[in-house]
Amino acid sequence: MSTVLQELQTTARGLYAEALQAAQRDASTGGGGDHGGGGKGTGSRERQLFDARDYKIPDLPAAPSMAVFKKWRHDFELFLETIGSSWKGVTAVLRASRLYEQTFEKDQLGEVEALSAKHEPKAPTLDYSFDFDLKTDALYKLLMPRLPVALATEFRQVGQTNGFELYRRLVQKLDPPRADASFHLSNEIRGL
Repeated sequence: MSTVLQELQTTARGLYAEALQAAQRDASTGGGGDHGGGGKGTGSRERQLFDARDYKIPDLPAAPSMAVFKKWRHDFELFLETIGSSWKGVTAVLRASRLYEQTFEKDQLGEVEALSAKHEPKAPTLDYSFDFDLKTDALYKLLMPRLPVALATEFRQVGQTNGFELYRRLVQKLDPPRADASFHLSNEIRGL
C-alpha cells in the first residue's frame, strides 16, 4: 500500500511541476495555448509588426544612384537584423568595415569590432559564440546573387567566399568614406 501511495505522490509532483512550468511559460509569453474554454491565457500577447519570413532583399540595380544604394544597404542591414540572435552585432561590424582599409578576414575581426565600438558605442556587440567562418560564407551566398552582373564579375575575382570582405569592397566602391569628414561637413554647412 505504501508503495502505491509513493508512486501516486511522485506522479502528482511531476504533474504539478509540469503544470507550474506551463503556467509560468504562458505568463511570460502572454498566454496562448488551449486551456479548455477556447480562451487565451491571462496575459496579453503582443503581435508581430512584421513577419521576418516575408522580408526579402531586392537585387541591387545596375549603376545605382547613391540614394538607391543607401536604401538597398539599409534594407540589407535590416534583413540581417531579422535573421536571429546569432547575427546580433553583425550590422554594426559591417558598417565599420566601410572605414577599414585592409582586407577584412577572420584575423582582423577584433580590429573591425574595435572600430565599430569607437564609431557606434551603443550598437550591439557580436555574440560570444560568433562563428566568423560560418557567417562569412552565409553572407557571401546572400550578397553575391543580388549584385548586378558587372559588380558580381568584378568581386568574384577576389577568389574567396568572404562575405565580410565582399560587403566592405562593395560599400567602399559605391559609397566610399570621405577622407576628411569634418572638412566636408563644414563645407556643406557653409553651403547652406
